[in-house]
Amino acid sequence: MSDSVSNYSISKPTGKIPVISSSIGKKLFMAVTGAAFILFVIGHLAGNLLFFAGQDALNSYALALKELPLVIWSSRVFLLLFFVTHIFLGIKLVMENRSARPIKYARVANVTSTLPSRTMILSGLVLLFFVIYHLLHFTFLTTNPEYSTLVDSSGRFDVYSMVIYGFSNVYISAAYIIAVIFLSMHLYHGFFSMFQTFGATRVHLIPKLQLLSKVFSILILLGYLSIPIAVLTGFANFQLGGGN
Repeated sequence: MSDSVSNYSISKPTGKIPVISSSIGKKLFMAVTGAAFILFVIGHLAGNLLFFAGQDALNSYALALKELPLVIWSSRVFLLLFFVTHIFLGIKLVMENRSARPIKYARVANVTSTLPSRTMILSGLVLLFFVIYHLLHFTFLTTNPEYSTLVDSSGRFDVYSMVIYGFSNVYISAAYIIAVIFLSMHLYHGFFSMFQTFGATRVHLIPKLQLLSKVFSILILLGYLSIPIAVLTGFANFQLGGGN
C-alpha cells in the first residue's frame, strides 16, 4: 500500500492564478485587456472630437456622462485595473523572455524588431503616469482647481473652456503630445500582437495586419493631437454661449 501511494505526487497550491501563470495565459489576458483599452481609446477620442462641434455639443456630452455616475465610475475602475494588470503582465513576459533566451539570440532579435516593440514597457509606464495626471487635471481638477468655477450660459460645467484653458499652457500641451505619441507607438505593436494572440497567424494575413495596425495607430495619433494643436494655433477659440 505504501509503495502504490508513493507513485503518486500530491500537487500543492502555488498561490498563482492558473489562467495567467503560464506564458500563453499571460498573453491571452494581455490581449483581452488590451482590446478593452483599445475600445476605450476609440470611444474617448470620439467624445473628445466633439470639441470641434463647439461649446454646446461638448458640454452636453459631458453632462450626459455626468448623469451616469455608476456606469462611468465602474468603467474607470475596471479600466484602471485592466491597465495596471496589462502593464504588470507585460513586464513579467519581457523578463521571462529575456531570462529564457540566450544573449546572442536577444541581440539578433533587437536588430529585426521595431522601435514600438522594443519600447512597450517604457510606453506603457509613460501612459500609466499620464493617465494618472490626466485624471488629476481634467477629471478631479486637483492640479487646476480654478477650472471648477467654469460655467457656460446654460449653467453647465464648461468643459469646452476648460480644454482651451488647459491646452493653452504650452507645457501641458507638450506633455499631452508626448504621451499621445507613446500611445500611438504602443497601439501599433499592441494592436498587431492582439490579433496574433487571438489566432490570426497565417502568413498572408501578417502584412495586412501590420498595415491595419499602422493606419489605426496613425489615425488615433492625429485624432488626439488635433485638439491641443488646434488650441495652440488659435484655430479653436472661446465660444461663450456658442450653440445655445
